[in-house]
Amino acid sequence: MDDCGAIFGSLFGYEEYRFRNSQEFNQFLDQLAQEKRFGELRRIKEKYGHALTALDRDYWQNDSLTKLDSALSRASLFDNLRQRLAACLDSDVSGMITVNGSPVIQQGDYLKFGRYPQSGFFVKKPIEWLALEVSGNEVLLISRYGLDCRQYHKDNEVKIDWDDCDLRKWLNEKFLNTSFTEKEQERIKLSEVLNDISPEKVTRDRVFCLSLAESVRYFENNRKRQCRPTSVAKRHGTTWSNRNDGNCRWWLRSPGYVKRGESFVIRDFATCVDFDGGIGVHSCSSQGAGGDAVRPAIRLVL
Repeated sequence: MDDCGAIFGSLFGYEEYRFRNSQEFNQFLDQLAQEKRFGELRRIKEKYGHALTALDRDYWQNDSLTKLDSALSRASLFDNLRQRLAACLDSDVSGMITVNGSPVIQQGDYLKFGRYPQSGFFVKKPIEWLALEVSGNEVLLISRYGLDCRQYHKDNEVKIDWDDCDLRKWLNEKFLNTSFTEKEQERIKLSEVLNDISPEKVTRDRVFCLSLAESVRYFENNRKRQCRPTSVAKRHGTTWSNRNDGNCRWWLRSPGYVKRGESFVIRDFATCVDFDGGIGVHSCSSQGAGGDAVRPAIRLVL
């Protein structure tokens, strides 16, 4: 490595980055912009802007600072479009906003849509959602927090499926009408909701709980599945664990089961995600006596 690369590598500190010439550095900037790592670009400008000017003058004979500013201008455009998209969710404007053909909302993003009591029973606050999947002009969302505590079904003496349970009725009636205006409800897709155990049972819901399979598909590990309840959910009976950062358990729509011999027997229990993010297949009473929270899921059409 030549002296120029060594000097600039030391400027970044802790040997995090090292570049032998301006071409390598400019390629690095292009990569950060392509991956939309705009926060990192801003930190480079704030910490090393003056050093880049000296490096260009004394060693590289290039204008790398201009290249960095160009990458940051793309960041400003991206942030501006994000703000416009947020405005669209509260207005009559429709359509997916894209940057170079890529959706502005991406998997893992958070956005606010609808309102529900969270810190007090009579004060509605914007619901924060996590984007699980983006497909065309649709995005699958799940609430970031456990919004409430509800029974899966009032009678835990019967084997109940998602299509007949009380929780499904509550989500698609009271929760839907309480949380969203008529115009907002028009943006919530009537989704075909599949049954893990009985594929022939397909319901059509605007609001639903994730299935066991979906909780595995959309969350890569237990940590990602962990969830905290709102204050209202706690007051309504949701239990939370001090040992797991205040996390709660939350309902899945799939029925619970136990293994007997070589076969699985469906029980009058529903599946849930545990405090540590693990999936419980036979430990969640349908009555919700254990204080399981509700994380609604919706498909939003932009």
